[in-house]
Amino acid sequence: MGGPYGDFGAELGLINGDQRVRCAIVYADSRCQYMTLMREQRGQGQLGDISTPRITQLYPDWRTPAALSGSFRLGREGQQVTLQIELAGALWGWTGGYQSQNMYEQENYRLLALTPEIWVFLPPVIPKGQGFWLGLIWQGQALLRRYDGSGAWVDLTQMQGVLVANSPGQ
Repeated sequence: MGGPYGDFGAELGLINGDQRVRCAIVYADSRCQYMTLMREQRGQGQLGDISTPRITQLYPDWRTPAALSGSFRLGREGQQVTLQIELAGALWGWTGGYQSQNMYEQENYRLLALTPEIWVFLPPVIPKGQGFWLGLIWQGQALLRRYDGSGAWVDLTQMQGVLVANSPGQ
């Protein structure tokens, strides 16, 4: 497949012990066409605070991976879901409103609950000339792939932690 401004596909995967989850996301003409979820065994619900003692950032040029500090939060309050990520002191947040069963949306992103414990974060349409994120969230882990405005892969961040507390409304 080509770059993200035409036909494009990405696969994100997480492992927890003998449990595995992979999600393949396919775009055609910069629009999300479909996702395929592959999993083995079932996990627990995901909403809540994640204490992330281990964060690793990988780069496409194979330089030494960076070990970072940070935190992760996915919470639901009524008809809204909030995603907050703090990496090495930089805070990034997103709040999406309820659109349909298991889908929250705001601006250029959607957060989809593929199952109660597996969430995918993605732009439904890749904005030409702007950077974007793809993310997979499952069992106290998040995998975030970031692309720059030219569509080049910038980094891949894996956040591993433990679910600290469920949020209200779960």
